[in-house]
Amino acid sequence: MKKLFGKIKDFVKSRPKTSIVILIVFIAVFSYANVEVMHYTSEPGFCEMCHPGTGTGALSEVHTWRQNIHSEAGVKCLDCHGEPGLFGYKKAKISGLYDTYVEIFRSEEYKLKILNKAVEDPQYAADLVPSTTCLFCHTDSVNQQIRDERLMAGWVNLRMLDSVENPDFREEKGMSDIFTDELESDVDPGHQRHMEAGLSCMDCHHRMVHGGEYRAQVDLARCSECHSERAAEISMSEIIMGEGDAAVEFSHDFHNMIFDCNQCHMDLFPMNAGVTSLNFGDHTEDTACFSCHNGQAASYDCNSCHGQPPMPEEPITYTMDGFDPVDFNHSFHGMAFSCDTCHDDPWTMKAYETPMTMSQMYQGEFCGSCHNGQDAFAATSCNRCHN
Repeated sequence: MKKLFGKIKDFVKSRPKTSIVILIVFIAVFSYANVEVMHYTSEPGFCEMCHPGTGTGALSEVHTWRQNIHSEAGVKCLDCHGEPGLFGYKKAKISGLYDTYVEIFRSEEYKLKILNKAVEDPQYAADLVPSTTCLFCHTDSVNQQIRDERLMAGWVNLRMLDSVENPDFREEKGMSDIFTDELESDVDPGHQRHMEAGLSCMDCHHRMVHGGEYRAQVDLARCSECHSERAAEISMSEIIMGEGDAAVEFSHDFHNMIFDCNQCHMDLFPMNAGVTSLNFGDHTEDTACFSCHNGQAASYDCNSCHGQPPMPEEPITYTMDGFDPVDFNHSFHGMAFSCDTCHDDPWTMKAYETPMTMSQMYQGEFCGSCHNGQDAFAATSCNRCHN
């Protein structure tokens, strides 16, 4: 060995220029070989050597990735399992050395224990795929922030992630900015609010790529479970339905003290404020609010929800053969009576749905319960109603 170093030293002294050229070529070849090795060991095909399964659980990570939309978009293993930036990439590659050690020297049971933890524990999964990595592609603001703060490897093609520049990348892939754009969904996800509350992407989107689905759906039962568990610390915004004095102000906080989220969502209401539309006729149906507010489980009094109960502006016109029509004026009667004087007994809250006859009125039913000649003019005073 000593003789070898001596010969190299003599060669460098006798041929310095040639030695410099050889050194440069050696560094170039060595660097190129290293980059190629990193490329090769970052490809899904290499990962598949240790994750060869074809199911949906542990060891099937590459198989499930191939079925997912991320694969179609060209997002590979190290794009998610390594934070953005050059140092994030190098950190992921160094962590891969430990994975190689586990594959060679540790038991199959140990490896499955680690992989199953990622399947079962969202918090552990969030360590493997940090939220910043997801947001780097799915938002403009976080993408720009990270590009400003970190050294990116744009000068060498190590992986797709480091070349992502939003909004160009996002728009090219047909993606919305999950912080600023209105998303097409039955659920208002409120991504930014959840992130500011300390949640990670994996809390809701656990197994988003490795669940075996092309476009994995959020398990809404998990939303209800989390909001129920943290009801004391989560303050949901109030929902205003309607306009003006008749508007109804729905308090999530009050109802959360009594019910779990899944008692209303998603069967009665979608998780998207403003989507549900209620009309007057719904008040007598077993739907939405009225599955509880039916006078039995909860109040059916209009004033308990409406600051000023809404009245139909147009009169309800009753027609009959051989007689002039009768216009019933809600506004006039509403000044004298509360809604529950007439609704839901004897009239349902849906115009023309309650059949009645003059004979019934003469016997004190329907209009005749008040128009009896004492409380109000008698039902026999025909001209007072029939013009």
